Amino acid sequence: MVSKFVTGKSIKGALNYNEKKVAEGKAELLHAEKYLKDAAQLSFSERLFRLEHLAEMNERIKTNCVHISLNFDPSETLSNEKLVSIAQAYMDKVGFGGQPFLVYRHTDAGHPHVHIVSTQVQANGIPIPLHNIGRDKSEKARKEIEKIFGLVPAASKKQQQQSYLQPVAEKVTYGKSETKAAVSNVVRAVVRDYKFSSLAELNAVLNQYNITAYRGEEGTAMFEKKGLVYSVLDGKGNKMGVPIKASSIYSKPTLPRLERMFENNKERKLPCRQRLKNIIDKTVGATFIPDKQALKDELQKQNISVVYRQNETMVYGITYIDNGAKAVFTGSDLGKEYSAKRMLERIGFDGLTMMEQQIRNKQLTDKATRSILYSRGIGGAIASLYKQGLRIKTAPDEKEGYKYLFGHRNSSEYSYCEADKGFCDWLRRNKISPSLLNRLNKEAEKYLKDEKSSSATISIAQHVGKFIQNVLAPVPIDMPAPVINQGSEKKKKRRRPNW
Repeated sequence: MVSKFVTGKSIKGALNYNEKKVAEGKAELLHAEKYLKDAAQLSFSERLFRLEHLAEMNERIKTNCVHISLNFDPSETLSNEKLVSIAQAYMDKVGFGGQPFLVYRHTDAGHPHVHIVSTQVQANGIPIPLHNIGRDKSEKARKEIEKIFGLVPAASKKQQQQSYLQPVAEKVTYGKSETKAAVSNVVRAVVRDYKFSSLAELNAVLNQYNITAYRGEEGTAMFEKKGLVYSVLDGKGNKMGVPIKASSIYSKPTLPRLERMFENNKERKLPCRQRLKNIIDKTVGATFIPDKQALKDELQKQNISVVYRQNETMVYGITYIDNGAKAVFTGSDLGKEYSAKRMLERIGFDGLTMMEQQIRNKQLTDKATRSILYSRGIGGAIASLYKQGLRIKTAPDEKEGYKYLFGHRNSSEYSYCEADKGFCDWLRRNKISPSLLNRLNKEAEKYLKDEKSSSATISIAQHVGKFIQNVLAPVPIDMPAPVINQGSEKKKKRRRPNW
């Protein structure tokens, strides 16, 4: 069994949703708990009045509607009587046993499920606490009810969420499904589960399901008043049919509400950033990717959707949708290396050339760092690298602030690679900062120009070493030399026999 506990501000809206299903023959009112009449004898106004009357006992409680769905495995055959018993047991275990509630059986999905509508305000005006009710009470109640009634268990919270979202994964097709219901289901699930920080990012997700959110053209009354509608898209991305107002959808995904979510989501999606970058880097480095469609296909295998923003002449933007982590990022969110321009440079034959340069830079860096004489100090160590044609640059790093990258001076800066961690830590401890490296690289290039004009009086190694020692003059003693990972070249010490 999968339970979903949703709160809202409109009891009438929740009731209308279920009553409309009843009118269409896709639902049935099974039970009315704590009502004076049986369910079949109650009019709509009587069903509504009982709940709204309780909600009025405490007008300070604005979120006073509770709308619960209990979903069961498609293999289960459950009678109406058993569904009512399950609903009563569930409501009792989550603390709503004393409240009036209505139980509807829905038949519009591929699995048995019921919807329960109630209110959290009690007859004395005191609201039932809802904080963490899903984690603290609903989950416990679900497990107990599965054992009591012999239901197919939801193996984990992750499976519970996936089961609930399964109907949403279907694309909305105009004319083949109830447009408003289908659009509402998708929009509610996407807004609830995905972390997006702009309307464009929300649309990137919605477009996967043939839906778009539209606020009107600039200068129109709709745009100025922050109106928003949702429309179904055809195969070419054109809007079709009658648009659905955001305010008419049960969860009210209006633009003002979404704008409040944009700011919160900027922080919420940050933990997902590094995961996405790792997946992209691993995918691009694993195989030859000839073009942007191949890149899109390869990332889709990792559950990452790619949306290109382009005109007739060029691709000017890229958006990544991590459907696993439910987070949306633009290329600029992830960094320069993941922009549209750079991603197109990283694939095709240009990308293949860059990969070959990276391999050569890695080999050169590993060989050079293993041959350093640390007795000559930090200046001598870096000077020996520069003498062999290597250069050191820095790039932003989320953990340390910046990281060190190494590559031959004639190779592209994008093909630079990281050296052994021990060596990089040694550079950091010796205060080799980004600003110092920028100055050092300028000095090295200046030296090479002087060398060509025969005005250089010392070698580049001496020049670099002297420059670093002068800059680091306040630091009298170098930090201890690092332990460099020797890899496969490290010889094992032979053990002598005991005899």
